[in-house]
Amino acid sequence: MVRFALRHVAIRAFVGTAVAAITLAVGASVASTTHAQSVVPLPTPSRGPFAGVPPVDAGIAMLVTTEAATPGGLTTTLGDAGCQVETIAVLRPPSRVPGDPIPVTGQNEWSPFVAGAPAAVNEGFVRAFPTIPANTPFFLRCARGLTPEVDPANARYRIGTDVVTLVDGRRDIEAAPGSASRITTQLTDRRSYGDLDGGASDAAVILTHSTGGSGTFAYLGFQSGAQPASVGPTVLLGDRVTVTNVAIAHGRIMVTYLDRRPNEALAVAPSLPVTRLFAVSGGQLVEIGSLVG
Repeated sequence: MVRFALRHVAIRAFVGTAVAAITLAVGASVASTTHAQSVVPLPTPSRGPFAGVPPVDAGIAMLVTTEAATPGGLTTTLGDAGCQVETIAVLRPPSRVPGDPIPVTGQNEWSPFVAGAPAAVNEGFVRAFPTIPANTPFFLRCARGLTPEVDPANARYRIGTDVVTLVDGRRDIEAAPGSASRITTQLTDRRSYGDLDGGASDAAVILTHSTGGSGTFAYLGFQSGAQPASVGPTVLLGDRVTVTNVAIAHGRIMVTYLDRRPNEALAVAPSLPVTRLFAVSGGQLVEIGSLVG
């Protein structure tokens, strides 16, 4: 059973924000179109079950499926084509499916699939489109290709009271003068780029931090493109957790990872899905929603 955190409503709001962002990007006339195929010029064919060119340098583009595909399968294929998928949106007719959490207003609507989000966030989309039919136009938002203003591999982060300066993605120092123990901080390959605080491209990254003991702590880190000289804030995610995704989309950071259930020993492999949603306020990471289970 899915167990919702008190601020789960913010995760739902994230889906609503995705719809609003797509609608603003393509214009109200497209969002209210009654027959989606009539507004789609046939783009240049690309490899995979779609026609069109993904906006691998970020932004939004319209593509068309050339064969039936599941949302996850389409996301994977788009990734192979160079797009780090943030959102896929498909025009859905105004017919309510029992139990569907996405409201229907009587008009065709753009329904979003948020890549990397837990099943509870995407259940309305998957219920309506377990398989996206061939010849279906869809809007696509990609993140890969953005160049952050600050190179996260050569930047400063605040972990606790310590300011950590990474060089080529790593810092390794003695825990104490003459000690054999080392304090090691490492930038992982889990990272996403986009605008969170206005201006140049920002970076959301995952860091691992070990103080010489048995623990390896995962942190969400942030580097502001608007304030490139600042020390990046971090938020602790957990000890020996498995981070599966971090994504910047629609002015928010979504992190998904596997943790342990209450009272489980650290020797137990993490298996409990956790999603946390963050905003940036005053140069700090502020958690605005979470979902466990």
